[in-house]
Amino acid sequence: ILHLAAGAPGITDVSAGRVLSAPNLTGWNDVPLRDLLQAKTRIPTTIENDVNLGALGESWSGAARNIANFVFLSIGTGAGAGIVLNGTLLHGATWSAGEVGYMLVPGLPDDPPATDRPGALETAIGGHGIEQGWMDQARASRSTAVLRATDVFDLAAAGDPRAREFLNRAAGHLAMAI
Repeated sequence: ILHLAAGAPGITDVSAGRVLSAPNLTGWNDVPLRDLLQAKTRIPTTIENDVNLGALGESWSGAARNIANFVFLSIGTGAGAGIVLNGTLLHGATWSAGEVGYMLVPGLPDDPPATDRPGALETAIGGHGIEQGWMDQARASRSTAVLRATDVFDLAAAGDPRAREFLNRAAGHLAMAI
């Protein structure tokens, strides 16, 4: 093994090898991940945002192969984008290019973004946000249904009208952001 690369879900300073903020990982603020991995493995290591690595993968052998300019949108636990311009990843002045989960979108809370917590869009469309929103809706209707995000998607696919309406709202927020 000549070199390691590790992806982190959050704002990542590639030059310093530090995860500056990863609100979906408890306590991950200013983590010197490159140094920690190099100390354990004694192998040179690069740290990058996980969605940026997904964008690189798509540019090398996926849907964006031979495409110089594209945005790779990832929605999972959180929400992020890898932005490639002229064949090069865009990191931004503060390493936060592509952190679309912090976007302020009409219909969502307009609290100022803070890197120690998920942003408004991520809270509406990311996995944790889907789970929390479903629990809030269940609590309001006095239901005890605590479900994972995948369970909510399964309910909607099976025709549950409450799950479909709930996910249609989330899809509307995503469409507005795009």
